[in-house]
Amino acid sequence: MATTTGGQRDRARDRAPTPEEPVRDGGDAPKAANGTAHDLDMESLDMESFVDLLKAANRGFLNIVQEVMQQYPFPPSGMVIMAQIMKRPGSSVSQVARGTGFAKSHVSKTIDILVSRGVVEKRQDPSDRRVIRLFATEELGRWFEEIRAAIQDRLSEVLAVVPKANLHALVDGLEMVKQILVESGYIKPD
Repeated sequence: MATTTGGQRDRARDRAPTPEEPVRDGGDAPKAANGTAHDLDMESLDMESFVDLLKAANRGFLNIVQEVMQQYPFPPSGMVIMAQIMKRPGSSVSQVARGTGFAKSHVSKTIDILVSRGVVEKRQDPSDRRVIRLFATEELGRWFEEIRAAIQDRLSEVLAVVPKANLHALVDGLEMVKQILVESGYIKPD
């Protein structure tokens, strides 16, 4: 099932699931179309602690990104905006805002910074001169890879204290969470 929002998600619940989609029964744990529950025993799970763990991990990873991004003249969300421009060359500011989920004003300000640094080009749309299209320069690709590598290096340093067996278990657990979110329609598959 594709990623949905708000009313789309409600409409998606009103129709019969396909074999690839989970079945929800009154808000309980997601179940596969064949009716079997995921391996997680929801009754024995302390949901509040689980949510707190997810929030803490998310905050920690964001702090790592922010630490690295302090070396660059734009907010951490700039990485997401750069990735969107590289992924969809010729997008408008509105399209980038929709693709990232950020406010159009925030995207516009960040793009202005990227343009002033020479890593994004603005071009008028030849078919509608009122529309401005965004394109990554070669420098943006290099910059993006440099930042991505710095974030990965910092994350590797932080995780270096985790024993190898625990690190593999952590990765397996994260892959399971990702798969559940894909199957539930909350994120798109890779």
